[in-house]
Amino acid sequence: MIYTITFNPTLDYAIAIDELRPYAFQRADDTKMAPGGKGINTAIILNRLEIPVTAIGFLGGHTGSVILNGLQKEGVKTKFIPIEGVNRINIKFYHPQARSTSVNTPGPFVSEKEIADLFRLLENIENKSYVVISGNITRGMPDDIYRKVMRYLNRRDVRIIVDAEARFLRLAMEERPFLVKPNATEFEDYFQLSSGQVARFKKADYSRYLKEMILDGAQNVALTVGDKGAYLMDSDFNLYHAPAPQVKVVSDVGAGDSFVAGFLASYIEHEDLKQALEFGVLCGAATATTLFQASKEDIEKLIK
Repeated sequence: MIYTITFNPTLDYAIAIDELRPYAFQRADDTKMAPGGKGINTAIILNRLEIPVTAIGFLGGHTGSVILNGLQKEGVKTKFIPIEGVNRINIKFYHPQARSTSVNTPGPFVSEKEIADLFRLLENIENKSYVVISGNITRGMPDDIYRKVMRYLNRRDVRIIVDAEARFLRLAMEERPFLVKPNATEFEDYFQLSSGQVARFKKADYSRYLKEMILDGAQNVALTVGDKGAYLMDSDFNLYHAPAPQVKVVSDVGAGDSFVAGFLASYIEHEDLKQALEFGVLCGAATATTLFQASKEDIEKLIK
């Protein structure tokens, strides 16, 4: 079984507009809504790939109800902790012929009791499960919540995947995650590199820095680098690369979450890291061609 944990779920609200002009009154051409948050995005893709998955997180208020309803329509199994706060709405402005612009909002306050409810829920996760922990935290959560959840889960035989900002990754390394998946920005933050430096990397650079993350504690590291695909290093320091297919990008929001879903879907079936890397890249690229998450048909179109 696969579980995804989303600390700060969102209702993604997409607004179609010809051109986003500051300080001007504008009318939207269309609007769309979908459940969001990194772990939720991963769960949706896994479910569309017909892989059993359970989405875990915190839901409250009207937006929480809309998120839950959307996941139920998708057929995603859920185990959410009810909270007194109201889940956030993230806004995305888009045009069919251009890339989108996104505005993320803060999340609700989560109480100590509600956090304790999460740990009680985690008691029910079975041995041999895969657990994806991803995304930003919300107000009221301790900065080391990733480490605390991982330490709690590591009391049993589970494999943990972490997709998060550098500040969470650093603490997560202490618990030896099965996989960490930074994107280029998170990777640069982790190593305190200059912005855009990863785009100039040679193969030796990828090898050097990914090896450092393995030595820091990760069992495997997958670095997603947009139109260059992804690089993966395993615990034996073998380096793999999967190029990305050439696609027209509508929105890269959620592409990394789809990569994680594709990676897991393949790895669970074949237990082959390179094959999982390649399918993960295809799933990420497919989502980049859509406003929200890719459909199974979108993914299949990219399989040659």
